[in-house]
Amino acid sequence: MRVLFCAYRDWAKSVYDDVKNLCTESLLVTTPEQLSTASRQTWDAIIVVGWSWKIEDVIVKENLVIGMHPSDLPDYAGGSPIQNQVLDGLTESRATLFRLNEKFDEGEILDKERIDLTGHLDDIFCSIQSATAVMIKRFMSSYPNISLQPQAPGGKKVRRLKPEDSMLPKTAFPAKLGGKKMSCLEMWNFIRCREDPYPNVFFEDETGKLVIKHVEFTPKDNPNS
Repeated sequence: MRVLFCAYRDWAKSVYDDVKNLCTESLLVTTPEQLSTASRQTWDAIIVVGWSWKIEDVIVKENLVIGMHPSDLPDYAGGSPIQNQVLDGLTESRATLFRLNEKFDEGEILDKERIDLTGHLDDIFCSIQSATAVMIKRFMSSYPNISLQPQAPGGKKVRRLKPEDSMLPKTAFPAKLGGKKMSCLEMWNFIRCREDPYPNVFFEDETGKLVIKHVEFTPKDNPNS
């Protein structure tokens, strides 16, 4: 199977390292420009993992383009799916492997696999990396006899978070969000889903800017607390 793999984040490139030996020929591209050039060749599939750019419509129309979205589509379709799920208090979800079309996150579904949303962002990336590799291996083993299912109607749509969304309100701790006091658990979720490589949480006043990169949280019912 000839596969063009699109990834630029470290965890996504690790997925490529895990599956490339299953291909008769493969190529990794890390930028939209490289994708545009490489897509002119003939591929059995173009696989997109951890990609931040819209794939050109002409590429989607002329190729089998497979993408991974880290949510249980159609829920949390849209931008910042990991962050939005963590902020909503989800501790687990499913990653979705689907065929891309001209609309964001609305293509036919190939496969789903459970992901863990607890812990730090690196822990979440590890879970997504593992789930993605499992699904891609299943896809490759069944190709070309693949089954595509239309997405169910509805589902929660979310927007991509902006850097300014990482700013905590200018109030004394505990901070408030939307007029409501944040619990320690809510503060933990607010901060951990914005760890590197995303814009970190910060406070800002007339003296400067305080950036929070990493915190720890101990649940009250933890017997070791």
